[in-house]
Amino acid sequence: MSADPDFERWVLRPKLRPDARWRLFCLPYAGGGASVFHHWPASLPSSIEVCSVQLPGRENRFGEAPYRDSSTLARDLRATVLPFLERPFAVFGHSMGALVAFEFVRQLTAAGGPTPTVLFVSASRPPHHHNRRPPMRGASDEALLDEVRHLGGTPQSVLMSRELMALALPTLRADFAVHETHRSEAILDVPITAFCGDGDREVSVEDMRAWAERTEAPFKLHVLAGDHFFLRERPDRLLAHVIEELEGSRCP
Repeated sequence: MSADPDFERWVLRPKLRPDARWRLFCLPYAGGGASVFHHWPASLPSSIEVCSVQLPGRENRFGEAPYRDSSTLARDLRATVLPFLERPFAVFGHSMGALVAFEFVRQLTAAGGPTPTVLFVSASRPPHHHNRRPPMRGASDEALLDEVRHLGGTPQSVLMSRELMALALPTLRADFAVHETHRSEAILDVPITAFCGDGDREVSVEDMRAWAERTEAPFKLHVLAGDHFFLRERPDRLLAHVIEELEGSRCP
């Protein structure tokens, strides 16, 4: 993969693996950045290269305006990474990232472009299901902060810092807009593998099972121990399934 400024801005690779058989593009949850997946290469074989998508408004792209809708976000991501989908790849998204990942793959399919070996979706209702909680994108700052505390996943040291939370609020609000406004009845011809936590208070096992309605290809569901952020608590269990799925696929 040759260097490209736009690609390097959008995609961070914690460990370069130029001879990898697959590229695994990973999309984070609301408020999260590419660093969420920084330690994943340590649990993956050399045949899989982690490509962490860095969205605007966080970490090294903090000064850039975040997106507020999944369609535009997926369109710009697709335009950036399309030249680098020349080898087999998979896409993983957690929570908000799962909906963006679905839209990204939908757009690839609609444009007749390359499609992933598998779409991994995690801790998110499918795009044809409505959220059960009130929308947060237009809520007050205090209500938005309460929701972030309720969801968990944000370090207590950050939650306790008014300065840090004030800086994070615009991106969080935009991410909630991305998550809350995405709706789609599209059906893919791409295998979907779903993950959920058995203690997730936001997304149930039945919610995740409904992702089967969004593909004509094989569907699998794995229920793992943990809450909404089980990917941070025990990533090894999740990644074992990712490895099994990719290593067992019919990839040349």
